[in-house]
Amino acid sequence: NDIKKYKSDRKISLWVMLVCIIGGLLLYFVFSFRGWGYLWLFATVVWTSIILVKCSYRITRIKGKIKNLNAEK
Repeated sequence: NDIKKYKSDRKISLWVMLVCIIGGLLLYFVFSFRGWGYLWLFATVVWTSIILVKCSYRITRIKGKIKNLNAEK
């Protein structure tokens, strides 16, 4: 049950990451014509790194739970 949840969480986090990266790039291209490109690029990098850190933290926590479950068996 936990493993299924872990896999779906990973899928969701990957999709969120993709959407953020693509959205950030689109914003970058739209705003780069007006000189706002670097701001958006910076914002996108910060945003994706925050999401990555959150996801990796969650994944390691879930991995720890799975290890504990296996140890109990």
